[in-house]
Amino acid sequence: MNSVPYLFTRAVVSLLHGSTCYKTEDLAELASSPWADEAERHVRDVWQYSIDVAPPRSHHFYPWAHERGYQVLLSRRRSTGDDDPVVEYITIDDFDTFDVAKDAVWVWVTLKNHIRFSREHISRTPSLESLTKCLRRILGGRDCVDFFCDLELPYYNLLEAFPRTFRSLTFTYLNREVEEFVMDTMKLQRVSELDLKGTDVSKEFEDFLHKVMVNAEMHYIRIKTTGLKVFGFSVFKRILQRWMKSPESFYGRDTLFLYLPVGFSSEKIE
Repeated sequence: MNSVPYLFTRAVVSLLHGSTCYKTEDLAELASSPWADEAERHVRDVWQYSIDVAPPRSHHFYPWAHERGYQVLLSRRRSTGDDDPVVEYITIDDFDTFDVAKDAVWVWVTLKNHIRFSREHISRTPSLESLTKCLRRILGGRDCVDFFCDLELPYYNLLEAFPRTFRSLTFTYLNREVEEFVMDTMKLQRVSELDLKGTDVSKEFEDFLHKVMVNAEMHYIRIKTTGLKVFGFSVFKRILQRWMKSPESFYGRDTLFLYLPVGFSSEKIE
């Protein structure tokens, strides 16, 4: 493999970095040159973007929130080879025209109720339409890794602005918009991590989650909800047997994390 073309090596490393939950230091530890050399170069040169988005807040419930309109905190970081990476905060002056490089890697995208950060770094827009178009423009067609949503339920219409191309999904509330986001994402690509917390789920989504669980196509599954029927031991037995036979079949990793409602005691596994 050391004689493969340079462009192929660079393309593979770029995909590994942007499309899976690899840590940057892991890339630099690839087995041999030129893979390791290109990984180190890519980690050093690539900008890793992060964005936090928050909706307008009610001053009655959030007295510290003096900003009106939608809030956006945008930053990017790049490794220098030292312990401290370079971090830059970017202010969006015009939501209708702002864009980022086509090879940008979005390592962390977060929807939250409020952004507590230095006001000078926070961009604002009163227009949901402008925000939506901007998010689609800067996220669409790029590598997106982690998506974390911790919004209150009335604001989940914001999910429409985000692409269904993330490899790791975390939601702290469940409703129909979340269900559709998860199902649409997993129809388009393979997800490596799924973390869900909430109460009731629809029958369609319950069946979908059971299928995801039985197939066990990801190495991390955490579902904490009272609205999901429990899993029997036979399901876990099949998954464990498959994992012991071929650990790396779970998204190319030899680890498996399952946190789910079950209908059997730990003695069954022991």
